[in-house]
Amino acid sequence: MTEGAPLESDQPIILPPGVGPSHRTPYGDELVWKAGEAATGGRFSLHERTAPPGSRSVPHVHHHLVEAFYVLEGSCEFVVGDETVAAEAGTFVLVPRAVRHGWSVTGGERVSMLVFFTPSAKLAFFEEQQALLQSGGDAAEMRALAEKYDWT
Repeated sequence: MTEGAPLESDQPIILPPGVGPSHRTPYGDELVWKAGEAATGGRFSLHERTAPPGSRSVPHVHHHLVEAFYVLEGSCEFVVGDETVAAEAGTFVLVPRAVRHGWSVTGGERVSMLVFFTPSAKLAFFEEQQALLQSGGDAAEMRALAEKYDWT
């Protein structure tokens, strides 16, 4: 067993807090990957998302992924289909495939949550998204990237 680095899917993974590949998103938040497609054979992925006050995702759909959220700290709001739900620490939200959803930080403090995808979200999406952000990519380029990975 090796500590501190993602391993092949047949090896245990132990990562201390804050360790793992990290990416920024257009929403102002940061993702720290705990287990991605390489480590899980594509079966699932898990990352910790930390979002500042006022941060929010755009409503979107994952056509081939189930996404689940577990709020660790702070308060936020989820829109899942036609339902809006206030979520504080300890709240779990499961979003089935093809259901429109989004989140927003509603309190005055940052939100930390675990985000689980099955099958695994593609790490390449987040790498390409961060590269677009760093190069000044516009909204049309971000939409095209999401569509490339079947997120609309």
